Amino acid sequence: MKKLVALFALLSLTLVSCIVDDRPAGDPSGSQDKTEKLLLGKWNMVKRENYKNGTLTMISNLKPFSCDYHYYDLKTEGIKDDVYHDLQNCSLIIYSGTWSYNPINKQITLYDNNNEDGTTIAEVQSLTEANLKLKIISYLGKPTQSETEVYLYLEKQIQ
Repeated sequence: MKKLVALFALLSLTLVSCIVDDRPAGDPSGSQDKTEKLLLGKWNMVKRENYKNGTLTMISNLKPFSCDYHYYDLKTEGIKDDVYHDLQNCSLIIYSGTWSYNPINKQITLYDNNNEDGTTIAEVQSLTEANLKLKIISYLGKPTQSETEVYLYLEKQIQ
């Protein structure tokens, strides 16, 4: 009798493990859409932190003197602008390009049309309606060094 119960339990587990997940491929929960909607907008580049072997080595306030903050403008359909300010007269310097978000590895990819090696990849560490923390994986096509971590803190502009 014990062998029959054990066989039935084994058969049940086998059947459960063979059930096919017929949900659509991708992100059926819709979290990608929610994240992408939260990412849309203008994000001021507020602060940068550098770590080497886990030790904080630099904190930079990214507000350029009397100018407004530099910012990313992430638009619908994967269009983006990186907006910087000339430090002499605060005039705008705009780098147009594209952006995308991968929910599997939580990475955002920013591509600048103006630069041949203009791809920046960052992992989204945290995201709210007002704040975004990115860990830079590669900047302008160059990966960060293995012992170095760079974090960028952004705040959403109030419209």
